[in-house]
Amino acid sequence: MSRRKGSKQLILEFFLSNIGKVVESRDIQAASGGAVEWARRVRELRNEEGYQILSHKDRADLKPNQYLLETDKRLPAFKRNISKETRAWVLERNGYACQM
Repeated sequence: MSRRKGSKQLILEFFLSNIGKVVESRDIQAASGGAVEWARRVRELRNEEGYQILSHKDRADLKPNQYLLETDKRLPAFKRNISKETRAWVLERNGYACQM
């Protein structure tokens, strides 16, 4: 039985095969297998997996809908792992208000 790759894995493979090249959002979505949530997967790769995927917010020479993976070197990253119990406790403790 062959196992189908998930959209995040497909996107990662696409970026790794295009290191140093500017890629367009439509190409990323196509590489993901047409996933609607492709942008979320890119954010997960950046924030949770540590891949340095740049966008127009990071570099002035990139246009909106353009992305660039400069290197396969990963930065330290941390998973989202706050339990629902801890989240509820903190929200209640803070009166359901934003805290700095």
